[in-house]
Amino acid sequence: MESTAYYADLAAVWLTLKLATVVTLLLLVIGTPIAWWLARTRSAFKGVVGAVVALPLVLPPTVIGFYLLVVMGPNGPLGQLTQSLGLGLLPFTFPGLVIASVFYSLHLAPRSTTQMDNLSGCFNGVAKN
Repeated sequence: MESTAYYADLAAVWLTLKLATVVTLLLLVIGTPIAWWLARTRSAFKGVVGAVVALPLVLPPTVIGFYLLVVMGPNGPLGQLTQSLGLGLLPFTFPGLVIASVFYSLHLAPRSTTQMDNLSGCFNGVAKN
């Protein structure tokens, strides 16, 4: 009986490590270009994109989870798309976890990248001396 609980614990740790790795790689691929664009652009869409990226900071996690379930559920737009493509539904699956985690963590990548960019400007003349 103890060995079953042990394997369940290992499965949970493995799922967490796998999810963290996939989400981190996706955030590098998605978040870095968004951060670069937000830091460099003068577009009228900068405020809209910045607001969408910062949405998880404003909304409580339960509200975000509810909206993600609605969007990815059988009657939601993403759920209908995945069903029409023959992929099934996303809620409570690993791909659904990845999408939710990327959305929830997306604000961290542009913020940390732009903060590093601001910090690197402070040290531009130090290396030359």
